[in-house]
Formats: sequence, C-alpha cells, structure tokens
Amino acid sequence: MKTDTFFQSPELNHLVKNHFTLLQSENPKKNLDSVSIRLSGYADVIDLTADLLKVSMMALDTNSPFPEPEANIRGVLSIVLDLLPYEEAALLDKLRHQILSPSEPDWNFILQTVTLSPPPIN
Repeated sequence: MKTDTFFQSPELNHLVKNHFTLLQSENPKKNLDSVSIRLSGYADVIDLTADLLKVSMMALDTNSPFPEPEANIRGVLSIVLDLLPYEEAALLDKLRHQILSPSEPDWNFILQTVTLSPPPIN
C-alpha cells in the first residue's frame, strides 16, 4: 500500500478516531490542542492548584533535585493559571453582592449570567 493511499484510507481514519483521544483539537491551523482533567468539583480544582503550587515551591528550594527547575516551574505555573476559575469568580462576586445587600434582591442577573446548553453529541 502506498503511503499516500494509507493516509487517506478508512482504516487509518478508524485508528485515529479510536486511539488519538488524549488531545482535543481546538484550532488545527494554529496547532492548539487541549487536554481534559477529570475532577469532581471546584474543591478538586483548588486542591490540585494548591498541590501544583506546593510542588513548584519545593522545586525552588536550593536543595532541589531538578538541575534547572525554572523551566519545569514555568510549565506548572501555566497549568495553574489555566485552572483558576475566572468565569466562576464573576458569578461568585454577583452572588456575594446579592447576599450581602438583601435590601435590593435582584436575581435577574442569573438569567443573564448562566446559559444552559445541551451536552455535545459524540
């Protein structure tokens, strides 16, 4: 089988669909992919973030077993930035404001903030 024919074959497409599952392509033109992490809630996100920060702090120690920890720490800190719940923070601020200002309860912001959509069909 020629190489060009193999790359266009249904067999290869089947293998790709069944075995290339870790990376989810977000923008193929820019080679941007994502990896999902299964967590059981925001507490897990916070715990994971704290663990990543603690490991980075330990790597900065002068007795670190890593020869050049800066590059490793930079990678871990970029993951920490991705884990921070920025969008949820805006909702938490609005909820906090409504709870601390009970004289003017206005819960209409929830309808503007939260959007529900059906789960993706695989």
